[in-house]
Amino acid sequence: MKKVSLFLALILALTMALPVSLAEDYTLPLTTTGETLSLSIQENFYAAASYADNLIVYQELEKRTGVPIEWDVVQNYDEVMNIRFASGEKLADIVQLPGWSTNDPVKFAEAGKIIALDELIEQYAPNIKKLMEDLPELAAEMTSYDGHIYFIPQNLYGLNYHAPYSLVIRQDWLDKLELETPKTLDDWYNVLKAFKEKDPNGNGEADEIPFTSVTAGLSWTNAYGYFASGFGLTAPVTGTRYWYDENGKLYDQYQTEEFKEWISWISKLYDEGLIDPAFSRSSGDLQAMHLEDRIGATAFYADDIASWQSVCHANGHDYVQFTILETPPTPEGKPATHVMRQLAGGRYSISTWCENPVLAIQWIDYHYAHPEGQVLMMFGMEGTHWYWDENGVRQWTEYVSNNAEGLSQFNVLRKDGANPAQFTNRTEEFGRMCVPDWIYAQCAPIQANLVNPIPTLPATPDEIDDMSIIDTDLATYTSETVLAFLQGNSDVEEEWDSYIATMKGIGADELLAMKQVQYDRMNGVEAE
Repeated sequence: MKKVSLFLALILALTMALPVSLAEDYTLPLTTTGETLSLSIQENFYAAASYADNLIVYQELEKRTGVPIEWDVVQNYDEVMNIRFASGEKLADIVQLPGWSTNDPVKFAEAGKIIALDELIEQYAPNIKKLMEDLPELAAEMTSYDGHIYFIPQNLYGLNYHAPYSLVIRQDWLDKLELETPKTLDDWYNVLKAFKEKDPNGNGEADEIPFTSVTAGLSWTNAYGYFASGFGLTAPVTGTRYWYDENGKLYDQYQTEEFKEWISWISKLYDEGLIDPAFSRSSGDLQAMHLEDRIGATAFYADDIASWQSVCHANGHDYVQFTILETPPTPEGKPATHVMRQLAGGRYSISTWCENPVLAIQWIDYHYAHPEGQVLMMFGMEGTHWYWDENGVRQWTEYVSNNAEGLSQFNVLRKDGANPAQFTNRTEEFGRMCVPDWIYAQCAPIQANLVNPIPTLPATPDEIDDMSIIDTDLATYTSETVLAFLQGNSDVEEEWDSYIATMKGIGADELLAMKQVQYDRMNGVEAE
């Protein structure tokens, strides 16, 4: 993205103007004095193996760096840490910021809780600095509205690119009914109608759900938003309420006529029983329903789709075959823009209580972005978790790829401390190794049209105060109203003008204007 690159250039110019020396690499171990670092963190995503147990990957990291970690593994992390940040309680040397992207790091810094990392990165973290240069969008995520960097985020690019959230369909159902792979909206309608009416699971009962979605509460657009491309919207429409035109101007997709057309189309599917009447499905529900041979299509993470197919085959349903599909083309027949999942996740900072911030940033730099440390933390240990094949290509060992305990690849790695819940830096190589060849091949056409999402827009405290009520009220109203449209409880044609007027009354235009200011500021665009 050119605009983000301009922004990065501005930030680098500012940091290079600081009175610091050029970054130089460091040697291992980082210390020989036995100096420790404390780390407050949420629990391992594989809960059976706690970080507090000093997992083997972290044992190896300690051998290399010379830095033992004092673990502060916190249950109910956000709730507990919000209290700690609000109090005068001493914080660990390195802390995961509570709330992912909802809390303002500048406020934490002004309150004396965390420190700015700009000069530390410039002088002592050459690998983080290079990563920022290679991924300017990530640098934009890292930089707050005051121009300083207060945290290191998870970098999710590699897996997002190789295993995107995508439409998926039961290929064996298509083959049984002698149907072509759907591409256009009309194709999808006809296929879903056939799934409902022609008994593709062959049990003689009308129990098929042609299309369903992983939803939570009123998250009605999780999967259905991928059809929005067929109406000229940026897909998925969920998560991309605000998008930009060729002139860098943001607009609200939820106020467009194209959005209205998309709602009408999804409502038609709902009315005809072509989409799931339940709006509360979890990923576990979907896997169970696939085992029951009831779902024809959905949208989900490509790596999970591979897992679904493996689970079905392991349970005697070896006929189950999934195909990952591109979003429908635009009304002009052009390939649709497909927005990746958010680039960055959790955020990790150095607290003001840290007595050796240089050691802290070097430790983070080594295991987050150094070529050797990053391999250790994402792929695990050579010989145990991976090996080089005869062609010099990294491959998983049987321990990872065909685990005797039946653990998934991710859980094997996490059991031993790799692919951690913190400081995740997922390279393209890691993303590629996380999906089987058939998934990789099917995702290739999608990758050609993938674009990064708009980074989280950094807001000043005044902007946060001005935006918070509008944002909450607008999101609630939109979710409830659109859900009513989709379920036919409210007529979109009759109520559209009222819907637009109510959003404007809540402050939709004012919110858009504030987001435009933040977007321009992020991209280094001078205010008019």
